[in-house]
Amino acid sequence: MVRAAFRATFVAGLACLFATCAPVWAQQNSPAGGRPDLVRGDSAQPPAAPEPGSLASVVGQRVHDIQFRGIPSGNETRRLLSLLPQKAGQPLDKRSVRASVQVLYATGRFQDIQVAVEPAPENQLSLVFITKENQFVGAVGVTGSPRRGPTPRQLENASKLQLGELLTAAQLKQAVAGIRKQLEDDGFYRVTVTPRVTAHPDTQQADILFSIEAGARATVGEVKVTGDSGFAPEEISELTRLRHGVPVTAQSVSRALQRLRKNYQKQDRLEAQASLVNRSYRPESNTVDYTLNIVRGPLVAITSKAPDCPRR
Repeated sequence: MVRAAFRATFVAGLACLFATCAPVWAQQNSPAGGRPDLVRGDSAQPPAAPEPGSLASVVGQRVHDIQFRGIPSGNETRRLLSLLPQKAGQPLDKRSVRASVQVLYATGRFQDIQVAVEPAPENQLSLVFITKENQFVGAVGVTGSPRRGPTPRQLENASKLQLGELLTAAQLKQAVAGIRKQLEDDGFYRVTVTPRVTAHPDTQQADILFSIEAGARATVGEVKVTGDSGFAPEEISELTRLRHGVPVTAQSVSRALQRLRKNYQKQDRLEAQASLVNRSYRPESNTVDYTLNIVRGPLVAITSKAPDCPRR
């Protein structure tokens, strides 16, 4: 009966809590630049939020105890409690609560903090901080990399995740995109990259394992040439070895351009230029079309003349 009446009083004052208190905390106590989306690991479970009440209706009421939801109890909890301006055994003060939230954000440990109150014995209350912890990059691994494709180490580097840096949902999305690009550059377009995050609450680190499922490697489709190459299209295919049906690799284009430049150099066209203008993938045929821009340039003649020696 007492608990039900206490909660009823909280519900009656909800408008005050969220209309006046919550916006102030959200605006003044959030980390600079907004709060990035937290990446939750397999073991992370969202904390059960207590029923919130109106601080205005309980200001001045004695705080029986202070609780943290979302972090393991132990020495770290005791350390955090020692930092708070609002203390157990003291009357609840809105400014002290607001300062306590600021202190918790300043530790760099938390991505999100909410405040609630619960009834406690002897007409006192429990002050509850509901937290979401930041996570930091731990071990990064790759499994399922395709044969004769990028190595696991190359794919790990393509994720650009650095040990100890803050891990966010946006960053994890960029890591997946980086791995996909590395695979596509080597001809693997039919690929699925799935990250699995394992959180370690005791260290706030998260291990990330990227699982790769790759289909058949793409092959060369159509090769178009713009500019002034001086060669017929079929001659370009032979010179570059970008023939229809040849498997695509990360070195396909770079080696093709090198062969072109060497051929022009043999013709004394030392200013010849060759570059990749466009590369487009055709999923229906699993082929890659290339557009090369080639400018053969003028013939360059290099002559040497012996210096005139004076006669004696």
